[in-house]
Amino acid sequence: MERRPVGGTRRAPGESGGSTGKTGAHRAITRPSAPGTEEGNSHESSGPRRTRGVGGTHETASSGAATTLGGMGLGAKFAVFIAITVAIASSLLVVGGYITIGEEMDTEIDEAGIRLTKVFAAMAVPELKKYRLNEGIEPLDTVIKNMNRMLQLAASENEAKAKEIDAESRRAIEKSLAGAGNPLTYLGGDKAETMGLKSADIIDAVILPEPGKLLASIRGTGISLANARQLGKKEDISIEEGIYSGGGTGRRTRAYRKPVLDEKGLEIGEVRVYVSATRIDAVKSKILTAMLVPLLIAVVIGGGIGFYLSTIVTRPLRGLLTDINIVSGGDLEHETKPQSTDEIGYLAKTFNLMTKSLSAAHEAELENKAMEHELNIATEIQAGLLPHRIPKIAGFEIGAYYRPSKEVGGDYYDFIQIDQNHLGIIVADVSGKGIPGSMVMTMARALIRMEAERNLSTADTLIKTNRILARDIRRGMFVTCLYALMDVRTRTMLVSSAGHNPMAIWRKATKKYELINPNGIALGFDKGPIFERTIKEQQVQLQPGDRVVLYTDGVVEAMDSKNVEFGDDRFYNMIQTLAEKDSNVFIKTVMDTLDEHKGDAPQHDDITLVTVRLVPQ
Repeated sequence: MERRPVGGTRRAPGESGGSTGKTGAHRAITRPSAPGTEEGNSHESSGPRRTRGVGGTHETASSGAATTLGGMGLGAKFAVFIAITVAIASSLLVVGGYITIGEEMDTEIDEAGIRLTKVFAAMAVPELKKYRLNEGIEPLDTVIKNMNRMLQLAASENEAKAKEIDAESRRAIEKSLAGAGNPLTYLGGDKAETMGLKSADIIDAVILPEPGKLLASIRGTGISLANARQLGKKEDISIEEGIYSGGGTGRRTRAYRKPVLDEKGLEIGEVRVYVSATRIDAVKSKILTAMLVPLLIAVVIGGGIGFYLSTIVTRPLRGLLTDINIVSGGDLEHETKPQSTDEIGYLAKTFNLMTKSLSAAHEAELENKAMEHELNIATEIQAGLLPHRIPKIAGFEIGAYYRPSKEVGGDYYDFIQIDQNHLGIIVADVSGKGIPGSMVMTMARALIRMEAERNLSTADTLIKTNRILARDIRRGMFVTCLYALMDVRTRTMLVSSAGHNPMAIWRKATKKYELINPNGIALGFDKGPIFERTIKEQQVQLQPGDRVVLYTDGVVEAMDSKNVEFGDDRFYNMIQTLAEKDSNVFIKTVMDTLDEHKGDAPQHDDITLVTVRLVPQ
């Protein structure tokens, strides 16, 4: 009959989860004793009663524990991050703007310097010719008038206008320049502006008829630049930059060099113009300062905005953190109140759901611990109902083994001393497992013991037991059992079966086994008439060397991980192979083989095994 309970790991009383049951099951072996029938003083047992507590101590965090955040808070981190981001972005903007403005101002001064250099080059032609021809000169006022006219034409963005000067005007300028002595000294004034440059920006302008020889100069002496470097060349004008140390302070100065050509295109000298960049550098410094102030303001404002935004985010988080501390302290009824409908609000709602789940899980845990405590008590009670001593009978060797699939099981075996010459042996299997099965088993055991007292009929004992049990047992539950009454004087057995597995007998004389299975239905199926009509008795004569084996279906229905059962035939063949072994070796070998077959698969049903061997003479 197949009755496989639903459950996880099956354990015998006292054995650890997942073990094979060889050390945790109730097991007993008897040896032949002196003639006569008596209760043995001791038996071999490996079934310690396992007792587990209610579940230990439930540890919770202190509800009053304050939360201390290590390091910088989230709000400060948020503010610092935004401030750094604003600072980097603004700095890139300031640096880029500063460089662009500086380049534009340098370009502007280059354009003005180039225009001025071109004018000086035109003015230098008569002077250089005079130098070469040693001609006379006209009054200085005429030279200045014509030179100013030339500067105004050269200052135009359209340089083509300078070429529109008619030959007469040019000759007049050249003639006036020829007698001017040193016309460039006029550019040293502080009031006039020339070519878009203030007069103070023009440090010097010189005319060189040949390298190293000074013909004309604003300062009269010429200048030199320290750390001069070449910047490039535009048209035929070379540009270089260096430091001019005149006046005691170094000033960034640009020099523009242009060769002077005559009408035939021959180089007759060179013009150099030195322009100070001090005013431009001062303007760039002011611009940089003007940019840095808004940068600092932007960083401060960005940090403030970041801190404000972080406060908006962290305020509900701090509230949620407080609620978490309360819950972690053990108050699973506490709920947080969502303050918004955004992600923080959703987190708060999720936290409430989690708290409810924790509360339900905690209640389930407490219930499980209470149930576990009850199971431990039931396990102790059931272990106490199993025989504490195995009868020792001269000429007989008796052994028993029991392993439940759960903490408590529905199988049981018992030895009932009827009188000095008769011993009742019963193996039973309740349809249910766990606590319901153990309760029915306890009731059946008590009824059978009561009805077997001074009753030498196995069928009558089961009939009287069924009359009471069938009235009280829960609908759908039943008990199968095999009851054998052994007469130690005549070496006979009277056997009745209430729908149980057959009793196997191995005959030493024939070296074969036979099955004893009298007719009968399970206890509790019927309240009387049908059970009483079907129950039968069968008498068996035992001979020296014969072995009797009683068992429950948990033995033959033991399954491996592929749900393959051990099987009846394999079990009967084992009985035949091991029949002449010592009963201790017989039971151990059978259980080792079952465990090897089962492997890592859970035990699906209770296992009970009782064997009696008539010792050979």
